Amino acid sequence: MSLKRWTMLAEITSSVAVIVSLVILIIEIRGNTAAVQANSRQSQSGRFEALLLSRTDPLLALVLDKAARGEELTNLERIQYTGWLGAHLRNLEEAFLQFQDGRLDQEYLDSRLRALIVAYFTVEENREIFRAWREDGIYTEEFAAWFGQAIDEAYGSD
Repeated sequence: MSLKRWTMLAEITSSVAVIVSLVILIIEIRGNTAAVQANSRQSQSGRFEALLLSRTDPLLALVLDKAARGEELTNLERIQYTGWLGAHLRNLEEAFLQFQDGRLDQEYLDSRLRALIVAYFTVEENREIFRAWREDGIYTEEFAAWFGQAIDEAYGSD
């Protein structure tokens, strides 16, 4: 076999090797993406579960009940309540950011959004708290616009 044929055979072999390597890389990236999404979802679920479990604290449960009935909160109770509400919003913002990064899927994000809006934002005061925090720049602009739009669609804007 001549040198020219050996060279051509080597080029073909290396081209096939590159293509096989690219296919393997694509498969690995897809698997990695799925693992990252699963890890992000598990992390989000854990934080959400911790927030839900915090409601079992007797003192916080009293504050949440009082707020749900529309009763006046003391300053200390207002601090507890807004801190708890803020933790839910921050957790949703993190889920939103993870969705933007491709680490959470739309279905999961939408379910978290619906749960939060139905559970806490039927009350106008909570919507006002969010609007004030939004004005203060507490949230990323993208999240604030997205969540604000969701509230407006659910309850109308003022």
